[in-house]
Amino acid sequence: MKRTDLINLICQELGEIPIDLKLQPEHQYSDLMSRVIYPTVKEEEEAESYWREIFYRHESNDKKLSLRYSAFEYFLKVKHMMKKPVLIEYDVLDRILKKAIVDGLTGLYNRSYFENSLKKETKRAARHHHIYSIFLLDIDDFKYINDSQGHVFGDEVLRKFAHALQKACREEDTVYRYGGEEFIFILPETSRMGALRFAERLKLQLSHDGFLKKNNISFSGGIAEYPADSSNIMTLIKNADSAMYKAKNAGKDSIFVYNHYQAQSANDGLTGLFNRHYFQACVHREFKRALRHDRVFSLVCMEIDGFEALMEQQDQGVAELVLKESARILRNQCRDEDVIARWGGNEFCLMLSEIAVDGAMALLKRLRLAFKENSFLLKYDISFSAGVSTFPSDSSGEEELFFYARQALRQAKNAGHNQIICHFFNRRKHERYEKPLRIEIKPFSEAFEANHKSEVTLSDISLGGISVSMKNHYKQNSQLLIRFKNAQDETSEIILFGRVIWFREKDSLKDEYRYGIKFSDIHKNEKEKLSKLIEA
Repeated sequence: MKRTDLINLICQELGEIPIDLKLQPEHQYSDLMSRVIYPTVKEEEEAESYWREIFYRHESNDKKLSLRYSAFEYFLKVKHMMKKPVLIEYDVLDRILKKAIVDGLTGLYNRSYFENSLKKETKRAARHHHIYSIFLLDIDDFKYINDSQGHVFGDEVLRKFAHALQKACREEDTVYRYGGEEFIFILPETSRMGALRFAERLKLQLSHDGFLKKNNISFSGGIAEYPADSSNIMTLIKNADSAMYKAKNAGKDSIFVYNHYQAQSANDGLTGLFNRHYFQACVHREFKRALRHDRVFSLVCMEIDGFEALMEQQDQGVAELVLKESARILRNQCRDEDVIARWGGNEFCLMLSEIAVDGAMALLKRLRLAFKENSFLLKYDISFSAGVSTFPSDSSGEEELFFYARQALRQAKNAGHNQIICHFFNRRKHERYEKPLRIEIKPFSEAFEANHKSEVTLSDISLGGISVSMKNHYKQNSQLLIRFKNAQDETSEIILFGRVIWFREKDSLKDEYRYGIKFSDIHKNEKEKLSKLIEA
């Protein structure tokens, strides 16, 4: 019997739907088990096995007895898991259990329930190779609030603060009262970066709460990620705690992110974007992920044009407003998963996950348009120059990737204001090639028909790999022969060997499918040869 069918039948027989059926699909059987036996069976696989046996026995008895009684008889007489059972109404037991796991003052789950939940989440994450983050936060100067305004007011602050936290929670997140004025979140399948975004949104929402705003209530927090910061539960909590106290010591009302080496501030003080150090850590993690999963990503280095002249002509306040407005536009135009940082001064950096050079160029064009349409930036004639590099096409190492992006930025600055240059990919140079490239797909198989060819323009060659559209779908290992003529009508050619990925995409204009290949692992020396030919 299918899982969903069995669960529906059990729910029907018991006459109730589990509270967490929708929120915790991986704990459905154990959740149902808690409706018939206590202490309950916590492991999902074990609970499923028991329910299948119970239901089989129940069906064999021609349903003369209720499923609840069949379960009771199974655990008492077959499994001998109960010796002196006591009958109790479920609602009464539920109230008793809630008192044991819910904090009486705030109505949030308590520390004991948090520890059990964290163990479950850790097992789930380890089993499915997932990540999660914990976010520990503490109300700033709470002792002073208690001492100056009394414990009754202090309790009211805790209740209002807890309510605001619960209101700001996503469906999949859970907040707990960890103790005193400390609260903690478990954020499933959320990285440090995602947890930091959540924490910043939470801080913004709480700043608009009438009661908290009136009484100047703020908080400091620390974030740690499983398993990057530790695979041990107690060490993970300790690391989040360490990051939180770093935030306290740094002046409060801030959030610190823990890493392997130290807890550090992740944000730039002026713009609210990530800072340089945190950006480098994000690129390091993305680089390792890209290597492991064969993914592409791009780095963008940007600089506000004429910023030094602006600071000489205007006061510092205007320059700061320009930086803040530029940061706001970057946040609005980029995706949630993109990492945006202020590198320092008037420089910004972007890390675009799973985006090759064409995607980076499209984003920069949108940013350029947004800068032009912004009345404040237009008033001071603000534009930007940018340089782009892409992994794995431009580099096999992090330092090279940064170097090439900054080198492209310098070239853009030297070419004049409001320029965008990609490493080994300059669209102005591409305009010289009016004749199409002749690309021949030559599989190693002798059965290949030599007359299958495809013509593309140079702009179809992206740094994330070379894609070639084909009318037929050949499932064979291939080599790629490129012949083209440059502006001087000189013929050049290059043969590339790489790992072939076959793909199918739909042409929305012609309403038909196109098949093609992508060479994703082109040898570095061959890429250099191709780059020189393109730049010639």
